[in-house]
Amino acid sequence: MKDKCFLLVMLVSLVSGCSVQQVTMFGSIKPEDEKMTYTIPSKPVFVLKQGDEVIVSISCLHEETLPPFILGADSHLISTDGCIVMPVIGKQKIAGMTEKQAADYIQSTLSNHLIDPVVDVRIVNAVVVVLGEVYNPGTFPIEQPVTLLAALSFAGDLMPSARRDNILVQRIEGDKVKKYRINLLTDDIYNSECFYLQKDDIIYVSPRMNAESKK
Repeated sequence: MKDKCFLLVMLVSLVSGCSVQQVTMFGSIKPEDEKMTYTIPSKPVFVLKQGDEVIVSISCLHEETLPPFILGADSHLISTDGCIVMPVIGKQKIAGMTEKQAADYIQSTLSNHLIDPVVDVRIVNAVVVVLGEVYNPGTFPIEQPVTLLAALSFAGDLMPSARRDNILVQRIEGDKVKKYRINLLTDDIYNSECFYLQKDDIIYVSPRMNAESKK
């Protein structure tokens, strides 16, 4: 009886060992690679565009003069003409600007009405989308550009069935869609335009062929 139990345990161990897959990212790290350094791209900033929702926060030296300028909602949708509409000062064309540039521009306009105004502009509907062979696909809000690896971590990381050599990033630039392919089994990501993601980027992780055929 004991011999049969021992044999059964050995068989289970062998089967389990055969089914375990060693999954790596960035390939095999060699000892000589441990001290390698890379120059990564500078962190970008968001550029405002049609469809972005922004919150405009205003303060000034004399707070009692503020109410006419902050009536209604403090969030504004950038319309097709690139403008938001604010109380008193009306349309402000901010598409194509960074958040800071838009804040400076609105602050300059408000200086004609308020004493020492301070303005802050923040996008509130920026997202990245992660699809495919990840544990938690979905749409994830971001407050600033994030790295591709960070976005994959939002989605719970890659599944064992994922292709690590063919990550697709789709990016809308103006009226065009650009596609990038990233190989995470190499160091290509450090030189990629997709090291940092932009708002509305879509990441698709495709399945390996043998994994797809088992579905």
